[in-house]
Amino acid sequence: MITSMAARKTITESAKDTLKSVDRKVSDKLVDGINAGSKVAQTVTGKATEANYKAAGTAEEIRSKTSASSEELAGKAKGAAHEAEGAIKGAATNAEGKVKSAV
Repeated sequence: MITSMAARKTITESAKDTLKSVDRKVSDKLVDGINAGSKVAQTVTGKATEANYKAAGTAEEIRSKTSASSEELAGKAKGAAHEAEGAIKGAATNAEGKVKSAV
């Protein structure tokens, strides 16, 4: 059996083919790693954005509750002031009446 030179690969050609195969496998694994890193980055960014929105919502909720509480307290203070004013006016009128009746 005689084989022709054209059908055989030289050692250099075999080495090149092996290196190409190894290079391709390494490149594929690097791309997989880059894709995995990209997915992780997207997930982290998404979670951070979600946490930011939740924090903003909570802060707004706290502001609303605080504002409502402040308005409620202001209303109670005004009511108490009006009551005190009414009591003072009533006491003054009562005292005036007693002074006039005593004279």
